[in-house]
Amino acid sequence: MSQKVLHNLQFKRWKERVESRGNIIKNIDLLATISRNNNSILYSFLDCKLLTPEGNEIPRCVLLGGDSVVIVPVLTCIDNDEIYTMMIEQRRIIDGDFAVEFPSGSLENLDNDLGELALQELKEELLLSLKRQDIKPLANGPLKINPTVEGNLVYFFYFEERVTIKYLSKMNDRKTGKFSDGEYLRIKVFKMSEVADNLTSSALIGIKLLEKTLNCYF
Repeated sequence: MSQKVLHNLQFKRWKERVESRGNIIKNIDLLATISRNNNSILYSFLDCKLLTPEGNEIPRCVLLGGDSVVIVPVLTCIDNDEIYTMMIEQRRIIDGDFAVEFPSGSLENLDNDLGELALQELKEELLLSLKRQDIKPLANGPLKINPTVEGNLVYFFYFEERVTIKYLSKMNDRKTGKFSDGEYLRIKVFKMSEVADNLTSSALIGIKLLEKTLNCYF
């Protein structure tokens, strides 16, 4: 197995999580890695065998990437008291079609603060400059979005702002993203009650966590 993968922080965090639950990793085969611009490893694809605390051997593949954040904007319009949000539309590789999701991003350096990562993504994707105290967690811990193969966890945050109809109209359909990374995004404004119509895990989980946190239904 590549020494570069063994010393990768993503791999170390995954291994620590698995072993902390009493599992033993019996063997690991490196199937592939993905990097960009000869920089650090973005993803590693591994085939491994676990011995569980129950004494069962299970063969599994795992795709390792950085843990990620999702941020749910809660925007109360002062003109009509309606609650809106802003989401991101972009093409996804799963089918080449557009997907509408809450702004998100992955950790490239595991020493980074999750809250700081959330602020960075809000600035890049929604053109918003907020302070660390403005964003709050939507859950007590991370979520397992695709536990069958993905080794990363997802942390959900939210923030609340009061805005105007004029502001929402100005933001809707604006193009954003980090073009140098091949990221081409478009901001989409929705009433919060319309979010669940977007059938993505980001939308459905985000709205459910928000309802639980704010003790309301949209």
